[in-house]
Amino acid sequence: MKTKITTFGLLLFMAVSATVFNGCKGKDGAPGAEGPKGADGNANVVGTTSATISSWTLGGGILYSASLTSTAITQAIVDKGVIMVYEDDGSGGWYALPYTLAIESSSFGFGYASGGFVNIYITNTDGSTPSHPGTRTYRIVAITSRGMEAHPEVDVKNYAQVKQAFNLKD
Repeated sequence: MKTKITTFGLLLFMAVSATVFNGCKGKDGAPGAEGPKGADGNANVVGTTSATISSWTLGGGILYSASLTSTAITQAIVDKGVIMVYEDDGSGGWYALPYTLAIESSSFGFGYASGGFVNIYITNTDGSTPSHPGTRTYRIVAITSRGMEAHPEVDVKNYAQVKQAFNLKD
């Protein structure tokens, strides 16, 4: 089968090619306004939330849980950012959840969902009923994906590093 290119076909091909490769070209518009910065001057951290929990629910006899909310937890953060929960150790330091204490054989963890929900739970690693957790203070930090790209060296399990890198206020 022979292919025959007509003058009309060639002109049509050239016109379409010119449109495709040059048709989307135009003058650049004026630069847009600078976007808003976060409350602390850092747009990489959407927010931090601190809360003290003294009311825990025992579920199934094997775990204590409590719920917190944070407006910083958006779908974009859930999809591409980082959400960290830290527990006050009582002496000015913070433990990143999840962690396990071998002495108590207790495991401390959390789960989250868009809409700002954070569920903190405490279980015993052997499946027995844990002791009532008492009053504990937590800090939730939501970091954008851009924030993590800007600070890849930060160990998010170390609250002091996170606080310094993202200029967080207590």
